Amino acid sequence: MKITLVRHTSVALPPGVCYGKSDVATAPTFPEEAAAVKKKLQGQFFPYVYCSPSTRCRKLAEILTSMEPVCDSRLMEMDFGEWEGKYYDDITDPRLQEWYADYVHVRATGGESFLDQQARFSDFIADLKALGKNDVLIVTHAGILMQAQILAGVPEEEVFRRKISFGEILSLDL
Repeated sequence: MKITLVRHTSVALPPGVCYGKSDVATAPTFPEEAAAVKKKLQGQFFPYVYCSPSTRCRKLAEILTSMEPVCDSRLMEMDFGEWEGKYYDDITDPRLQEWYADYVHVRATGGESFLDQQARFSDFIADLKALGKNDVLIVTHAGILMQAQILAGVPEEEVFRRKISFGEILSLDL
């Protein structure tokens, strides 16, 4: 199954804010960033379009295709629970250090771990495969792009080492 994933464009938040699943606004540069992403996808046809329900993803998905995207909560960014909306430097929760040491297994306080997000995304992909869908466009978040690479067999160390840019496009065979 071929999927093309697109990370949302930049957001209207200062650097250092933990925003995960929070529904935050796109940056004022959204029109230019969205146009650049659309240009990179020019000439490609996607019979199926899915997106995270976050405004930053849905808004981009609507620009990238003439189809109405299907919003699916399994495509949300990681839930950082009580840390959402706070600057990382201002989080005093002692669990933050535990999470930094092992965010794959440790859940954010009131939130989820990387493995929790992986289970959600794997379930989504299993459903697409069961329905026989191919050439799927998915507009989502950096965490989901990481999960997709891992599902495609890219070693975790390589996935965790690479920064995923706003508006990045990733095509994979799963």
